[in-house]
Amino acid sequence: METKGRSKPAKGSTKQEWKVAFDGQSLQFPNWTEREYLPQARRQAEWLAKWLSSAVGEQVQVRPVLALPGWYIERLKPSDVILFNGKNPIAWTGIRNESHLSDSMIQRISHQIEQKCRDVAPSGYKNENKAK
Repeated sequence: METKGRSKPAKGSTKQEWKVAFDGQSLQFPNWTEREYLPQARRQAEWLAKWLSSAVGEQVQVRPVLALPGWYIERLKPSDVILFNGKNPIAWTGIRNESHLSDSMIQRISHQIEQKCRDVAPSGYKNENKAK
């Protein structure tokens, strides 16, 4: 998994300057065009699908998702990559309706992700086993 961030223009700017146009192949921000995020999201989804399929012993499909928090997304063409800005729940309804996973498979996938991603002990909590 990987995260990148691009800040929006300053607060005094117009909402038009906070818009990114998505043509299915590139992200057209106000002052630049980004083409690498989409292939990278696809590669990451492919890696995750292979890893999960191996880990749970059954084929698992993964859709690439790209988060652009705070940006207004103008979708010009459809794409296999799902864009999400943190405020458009409509983007997630299609994903949820496509899920044909059994409760058992969801549990197996959740377990594998938990094992892979939660390998660092939390440091922000007090150890309750210490003598008081």
